[in-house]
Amino acid sequence: MSKKIEIKQGDVYGRLTILKEVEPHIQPSGQKQRMVLVQCSCGTSEPFEVALTSLRRGNTTSCGCLQKEKTKEKTKDKAKKETKEKTKKETKEKKPT
Repeated sequence: MSKKIEIKQGDVYGRLTILKEVEPHIQPSGQKQRMVLVQCSCGTSEPFEVALTSLRRGNTTSCGCLQKEKTKEKTKDKAKKETKEKTKKETKEKKPT
């Protein structure tokens, strides 16, 4: 049997802070999965439960706010790039040959 991983209130994984350990989730196979109640540092979401293994492996790092920020940033970068390309194209067309 493996050694039980100790977790403490206040441990931080990504943007998530552990508030407390809650009832384990029992999978259909009968295996128990440890669950913890966490709060995201963005402050926009209510505390929610997540599997401890997901936190430790880095699969869950926020309430979803991180993904939204990354998507917004990618969209902004893409729009900037398209604007630059459009400007280059327009200046080429304006130049007399």
